[in-house]
Amino acid sequence: MRRKGVSLILTAAMVLSTFSAGSIEGLAEEAVIIEQAEEQAAGEIVGPQDSDETSAGGTETLETVTLETEASEVDTTEPEIPETETEETAESFGETETEESPETVLPEETREPEKSDAAADGLLVEEITVLDSAAEQKTLTLPDSVQENSAEADYTYRELADGTVEITDYIGDLTPGMRLEIPETLGGKKVTSLGEKSFAYLGSLCEAVIPETVTSIGASCFQSCSALERVNLPQKLNAIPDFCFKDCEKLDQIALPDGIINIGQEAFFFCRSLKSLTLPQSLSVIGSAAFYGCAAITEMQIPQSVTSIGASAFELCSGLKSIRLPDRLERIESRTFDGCYSLEQVALPENLKSIGYY
Repeated sequence: MRRKGVSLILTAAMVLSTFSAGSIEGLAEEAVIIEQAEEQAAGEIVGPQDSDETSAGGTETLETVTLETEASEVDTTEPEIPETETEETAESFGETETEESPETVLPEETREPEKSDAAADGLLVEEITVLDSAAEQKTLTLPDSVQENSAEADYTYRELADGTVEITDYIGDLTPGMRLEIPETLGGKKVTSLGEKSFAYLGSLCEAVIPETVTSIGASCFQSCSALERVNLPQKLNAIPDFCFKDCEKLDQIALPDGIINIGQEAFFFCRSLKSLTLPQSLSVIGSAAFYGCAAITEMQIPQSVTSIGASAFELCSGLKSIRLPDRLERIESRTFDGCYSLEQVALPENLKSIGYY
């Protein structure tokens, strides 16, 4: 038994000497040797023992505890890595992480200066202001030819035999309450005529200004312009054609030029908002139903130049209270004053020869 104990001590000594070497491979081998030594010692202690072995039990137990303690120290102790290896490894990792692709360096002339946000905002405001100013300047300084071209897009027209033009239709934009100034020239030529129905049925037209270059207006020129309230007629105009302002329900004022000779058939038919109208001294003919349904007219002075008044000329003028007929009038047609419920007195001319029905 003493011999076995000596061998066990030698084995432990070998383990300790091997552990002191400090290498990782040695530690692994030492762990295997220790395990084998523990198994061998355990087998010897647990196996059959004689009386001599009993006396030596304390020593073997102490040796076993010593081995177990040393084994636990081996398991819990981390191997030390040399500092040189750690530094080299860290340097190698550092080089890999910080390595970047080379930057392209622009020449100093091509580099853009850095600008702050405030400076950029200031420049943006200045650019917008400059653009607005330029737009205003362009709007104010457009040449006449450009303005004329813009107006031309709103009209269709045809050339007359005398080299002037007649507007045949309005094709421009329509806006509520629109005020329309008709141009004096189109295509570089003077506008002298407004064609038949050229502005008819423009429901949003509120006011129309006709240039002084115009000398004639076609039939139904402004017919059924339901929102039309005011019209400025040129002084050279000599006639109000048939149906010219028919069904212009909101037309409340109009000044007839002094040169007007003829008021056509149904020229102011159902202009029920028309309150007063001064007929020029040049007038000679009032067409049939010329003022039919003009219920807002309360007084009418017919000039002495008038020689003919058509049938139903003042029919349904329910607000008409007084009227003066010209001395030269020879005939009152049928229905001339039919439906004039407010008419209080009429002075018949001395030259009157006949009065029609109703």
